[in-house]
Amino acid sequence: MSGLQGLTSLNACIDITAEHSKLFLNGHSVEGIEQDFDATAIHVLSTARYTMIEGSTATPRAGGQIIAGWKIGIQSDADNVFIDLPNIPGVITAGILLNHTYNNRVSGAGPNGVGASNNGTYGVWIVGGNSNQVNAGYSQDNGIAAVYVGCSSTGPTGTPCLPGQASSGKVIYNYRIASPGSQQFQPYGIVLEAGSVRNTVINTTVSGDNLFDLYDGNPGCADNFWRVNKFTLANQNCIH
Repeated sequence: MSGLQGLTSLNACIDITAEHSKLFLNGHSVEGIEQDFDATAIHVLSTARYTMIEGSTATPRAGGQIIAGWKIGIQSDADNVFIDLPNIPGVITAGILLNHTYNNRVSGAGPNGVGASNNGTYGVWIVGGNSNQVNAGYSQDNGIAAVYVGCSSTGPTGTPCLPGQASSGKVIYNYRIASPGSQQFQPYGIVLEAGSVRNTVINTTVSGDNLFDLYDGNPGCADNFWRVNKFTLANQNCIH
């Protein structure tokens, strides 16, 4: 699939609007073109609750399935969505965007263990909503952070998100960022922005980031729970 085939009226390559939809990528790519850099590859609309997007281990060409050349790789506005993470490199803002969603799950590392890597800003971005999970995935070399829970499109600001944009109840676990000994270029690994509270980050392996592998913008980590994580640099001693 390609942006050359045209975009939907909502400026995406694929819009999913119906509940209980299933999209099987089956090793195919969803590739944008230069003119599509302000578009989304796959957009799950708020009406499409209980949608499943299934990545595939099929590798029809080097690197396997790829979502690249867009502003957003996969955006979910719906509740109860499952995304099996495909390879999402080279998008401008975020490989995955969970936009004010409830009970979404992003899982899996993509073919060849690539996942949401080499994107302009974030690998996975969660803004607003609650009770979402990110697990068993892999990211590296994103412009700002591998996983960012917060409201800013430009990274941690230290200013709390507005109530409608603050994220709570997120669970990030068993997530890997950079292979041991690799040299990363992204400033942050996992970030919980100021105002994003009651989140859990557990059993992650994060290394090689330029500023902090793990970062919590809330004084004393508020009531965020950081435990059993493997990392080199964190911005607070309440991160474990």
